[in-house]
Order: sequence, then C-alpha cells, then structure tokens
Amino acid sequence: MIDRLRHALASNVRQGCESAVMFIDLDNFKDINDTLGHEFGDLLLIQIAQRLASYLRKGDTVARLGGDEFVLILEDLDKKAIKAVEKANAIADKIFAAINKPYQLDMHECHSTVSIGAVFFGHEGITAEDLLKRADIAMYQAKKAGGNLISFFNPEMQEIINGRITLKNELRIAVEKSQFHLYYQIQMDSANRALGAEALIRWTHPERGLVLPVAFILPAEESGLILPIGKWVIETACAQIKVWQKKSQTRDLTLAVNVSAKQFRQKNFVDQVQSAVQRHAIPRNLLKL
Repeated sequence: MIDRLRHALASNVRQGCESAVMFIDLDNFKDINDTLGHEFGDLLLIQIAQRLASYLRKGDTVARLGGDEFVLILEDLDKKAIKAVEKANAIADKIFAAINKPYQLDMHECHSTVSIGAVFFGHEGITAEDLLKRADIAMYQAKKAGGNLISFFNPEMQEIINGRITLKNELRIAVEKSQFHLYYQIQMDSANRALGAEALIRWTHPERGLVLPVAFILPAEESGLILPIGKWVIETACAQIKVWQKKSQTRDLTLAVNVSAKQFRQKNFVDQVQSAVQRHAIPRNLLKL
C-alpha cells in the first residue's frame, strides 16, 4: 500500500491531478469482538473488505493496515480541486451505504458503521507517511463528531462538503414545505407575438431568500429529490395552463418545463405526465417538455 501511495504521489507530480487517501476505521468494533468473539469479528472484517473493494474504481487501492483500520487510495480524481472533492464525497457516500447494510455472521445478524478521514494530494511535495498521518487525524475528527461520517483534513474542503450536506437537508425541508415557485419567461415570435412561456423554478429560502437553480439542481439530482421536485413542476405547470385557459388572450399559450434526465428515465414518467394533463383537463399540446 505504501509503495502504491508513493507511486501515486510521483504520478500526480507528472499529471497535475488531485488524488485522495481515505483512512477508514470501524465504529464500536470492540463491542462485536467482546460480545460475539474474535472469530465473528474476523468474519465482519472480511465482509467489510469485500464491500469496500466492490465500490472502488479500477485503479484504486484498498488495504487493511491492521485491526479494524483500512486505507483507500483514490488516484486521479480530477485536475480541479472542487471536482475532486465532489467525486471523493460521492465514493464515500457509496461506501457508507454499503457498510451500513446488515451483516450475516453465521447465525448472527449485526450492523456496523465507519468513520472516514480524507486528505487530498496534488503535485505538492509531501510524503506517503505524512498523508497517512493527516488522514488519520481527519478520521479521529469524524469519530469525535459521532462517527458514521467523513471528515476532511483540509478545512476549506470540509466546509464545501458541510455546505452541500446542509443544502441537501434544507432541500428536503423545501420539498416538504412547498418552498418552490415557478416564474414564467415569455416566448415571442419574430413579430413580437406571445407564443407561450418557459417555466423557471425558484426556491424561496426562509433565510437565503431567492435561490436560483444553478445552486440547487445538482444537489437535488444527487440526493434523488429532483424526482418529487420535477413532479411538482409538471403539476404546477398544468394548473397554470388551466388558469390561462379561462382567458381568450392566454388560451393558446404553450408552457415549456425542464425535465431532469433522472425524472425522464423513471418507468412511470409517461403515466405521471398523462395523469397530470388529464387531472387538470388541459389540451396536451400546450405542455412542452
């Protein structure tokens, strides 16, 4: 593992890419050894190692340092630091999801969580040993915070991740409390006649004020919240078309809505659109996707 890490360090100097080391420690592993015995503890370690290996990319490295400590080397994440942080965090999310699933140890079912410390390295001069120390420090920060989470050694990168987690939590609240609104941007022909409009979503945050899609669509995609948001947009657009139907000046206006690729791939997407159109009793040719 040390050899591979030194090779990654040398490779980064040549290519200028950001890579990461993750130090992973099981939470409360001692309890399993004490209650079930070391034999079952070993079975748990084997299964955790298998799960870690299955979620890594080709070319990444997973190693067991000893006890319940594992190390991941994630090479060539991205040349941009922010993108590298996002990719590393996405890998960590997959690891948490995999590790948190129950384990069958002979006749016993048990659960486990992990604390992850991460440190990034680019083309700056640093040793493999120093990287491991920094990742270890970050891991203990995750332990102190209660475990089952990731902590970054670089405070700026940690702030980025904390911000994204906060935003996703606030998005869930926004969906529950209907904090979204649609704004309608008029569409004209060459003679300046109104043909319709495009529905533009805005988030009215209780503290941040008006939040534009560029700030929340990607986190909504990553968290799966784009599905209920997208469904709400179609429903609201159909309701608006119904309102326009009542006036002769707006009766023929089309309304275009943006659809997420995740939403579009849902097996029941067509049914959702058809049922919304039928429920609001609007001409289906007035809704554009």
